[in-house]
Amino acid sequence: MKAFEIKFTKTILLASFFMTILAIVFCVFGTQKVNAVSSAINIPTDYVNIGFPHGMVMSDDGDIWYVDTLNTRLVKYDPDTNTIVRTVGRLGTNEGEFSSGIYNITQDDEGNLYILSTNGLVYKLDSNGGYLASYDLTVGGGLAYPNGLSSPRGITYDAYTNSILITNHDNDRVEKFTKDLEFVSGFGSHGSGNYQFDGPWGITTDSSGRIYVADEYDTNSRIMVYSSGYSYLFQIKNWVDENKVPRGFTGESAVKDVLILDDGTITVTAQNASRVVQFNSSGGYLRTWGFTGPDIRHMQGPEFMVKDSTNNIYVSDLGKNSILKYSNTGTYLDSLKKLDLESGKL
Repeated sequence: MKAFEIKFTKTILLASFFMTILAIVFCVFGTQKVNAVSSAINIPTDYVNIGFPHGMVMSDDGDIWYVDTLNTRLVKYDPDTNTIVRTVGRLGTNEGEFSSGIYNITQDDEGNLYILSTNGLVYKLDSNGGYLASYDLTVGGGLAYPNGLSSPRGITYDAYTNSILITNHDNDRVEKFTKDLEFVSGFGSHGSGNYQFDGPWGITTDSSGRIYVADEYDTNSRIMVYSSGYSYLFQIKNWVDENKVPRGFTGESAVKDVLILDDGTITVTAQNASRVVQFNSSGGYLRTWGFTGPDIRHMQGPEFMVKDSTNNIYVSDLGKNSILKYSNTGTYLDSLKKLDLESGKL
């Protein structure tokens, strides 16, 4: 009888042990399909939604963080393996959640991420997406307008001055902040003068501190270039192409973003024209590429850009809800989402 009791007890203990192991496995792996926060997910799958990519930043590890406006979250994407590495956040008002207007992103020299919302909020996260702080820049803080940031669109970290620059879209200004989002200074007003804007959108700087602003709307539609101290240098608006035909950004082109390659090449997205135009560091015309069309290599609404360590260019395309990869001269290389897939889902 004792032998039977001992054997029975061992059986119960073994069963309990295996049930515990199964429970742990389920907890660890069973939730991976609904929570991609810390898992690597190969593309394509039946449950990953890449959403609507907008603003992007290239991290030091070669991955791209992008803002997914459809799902109100950040997505970290490995372009070398075509893999979603991490997703961060969701719609909400609690710590670690985002408001409904997140749109653009930048990263400072310490790896911290700054997520810009079009309602005037900025969220600061660590390099892994952990929540650090949030800032309401719609009121006070020394900004020139009583409503502070109004529908801001562009944000960039300026290594030259160790500061954050934001385009104050509806107020037609550029604003500078510390990395703790304390207001430093700004410039601009509405108009078409050398220190005026009509809906500034994307913004970036180069190694010498030059500030490049994509001035989007109507008769302006141009790239404005300033020194680090806000002195006007030049603008890019009209040019003569390789066929000696006069060209220019028109109000219909919707100039959205500007990117500076390592050799100084100025790269510009003209969204409504579905093209990218490149100029040398002095504003001289180089080439145009992209254009609209059904082929995956073409565009249907390019907006923001980032570059990798070899100056390949990644373009977020609103019409295709995808990220397209090109060489530094416009040769199509790859994309995050294939053309025949719809609604931002893989």
